[in-house]
Amino acid sequence: MEILEAKELITKANGKAVTLNGLLPPVYGWDEFIQKLHYNYHQPNTSESPFSDFSHGEMQKRHNFYTLAFNPTEQHFPGLETLIGKLNEITDRPCTGRSTLANFIGGEPEVEVHFDIQDHLYWQVIGTSEWRIYKEKDGPYISHPLEPGDAIWVPHHTLHTIITPVPRAAFTFGWIPFGHKPFWEN
Repeated sequence: MEILEAKELITKANGKAVTLNGLLPPVYGWDEFIQKLHYNYHQPNTSESPFSDFSHGEMQKRHNFYTLAFNPTEQHFPGLETLIGKLNEITDRPCTGRSTLANFIGGEPEVEVHFDIQDHLYWQVIGTSEWRIYKEKDGPYISHPLEPGDAIWVPHHTLHTIITPVPRAAFTFGWIPFGHKPFWEN
């Protein structure tokens, strides 16, 4: 999928989640994700999270073997800045947050239905996942299955959950919604 095509799909979605099949090739493997987790584990603690079982350095463990590592860089993922530049072309604004997600055993517990305060793009790199998008917390949902190389655009305040039945590795990128101040300036 080309950048302009992705931008058009997001624009046409008019504030709704949209799957972007084949947007980004799955160019990274387990080695890069493991190196990033190792690096983040050995950094000074940056914050505690009420959503984590464990926080250490710039890393959080959520559930069994589901880890979140903040601020991936070129050091562990060569070409990442070029990729983020392309994503910024899609959104017409700078990326304000990025993380890696990894689960080495699969069968991750379902994430509670929630929404985020930023617009997000989730990029499936290894394994598969299913995103469920809701209009109401307990209502019906629309399923968005993702394979390696697929991405999903999830606008802020979109109710969703993620099902990950197999080991997976992914990136999530965030953007401040148009017309909003960054949450750290409020």
